[in-house]
Amino acid sequence: MAAKPVKINTKNLEFSGLKADFCPWKDVIELYMIANPDQFTTSKAKIAFALSWMAGTNRARVWASNVQAQYQALPMWPSWATFEAKLEEEYGDPAAESQAQEFLLTYKQGKKKPREFLNELELWFRLANVTEDGHKLCAATRAMDPSMVESLTIAGYPESYEDLRNKLLSIDDAK
Repeated sequence: MAAKPVKINTKNLEFSGLKADFCPWKDVIELYMIANPDQFTTSKAKIAFALSWMAGTNRARVWASNVQAQYQALPMWPSWATFEAKLEEEYGDPAAESQAQEFLLTYKQGKKKPREFLNELELWFRLANVTEDGHKLCAATRAMDPSMVESLTIAGYPESYEDLRNKLLSIDDAK
């Protein structure tokens, strides 16, 4: 018996056309595609799906129509990554990455529990395009509650971000 498809919220699939809504919209589109992989086996299907939801403003509809016409004139549609770059160029905030990097320099755990702290931290890592383990470990250590850093140091401070993450989650789960 075949498994039933995952039911995903489709309420936010339409892109408003506003730059401020771009990242959350792109996340929703990608989540929908992840949940329905049988429907999105090619870049062409992914791109067509995304373009079909760009209807919130006349500017977004015109942009989507122009991109569709450009791609249809090609012998083969570009990759999803190429299309994402084109979307980012049109609707992304060029200063967002550097703003997120600056934010990470002053971000603090405060009273947040480890899981909440890690979820927020990883969102900022994604926005700041921080992917290297050493950078993640340094940023996490700098942002963590000093008493937590001290406790972990006494016990043998983790040598990688993944180890730190696992240790913090185990502390959170134990509470």
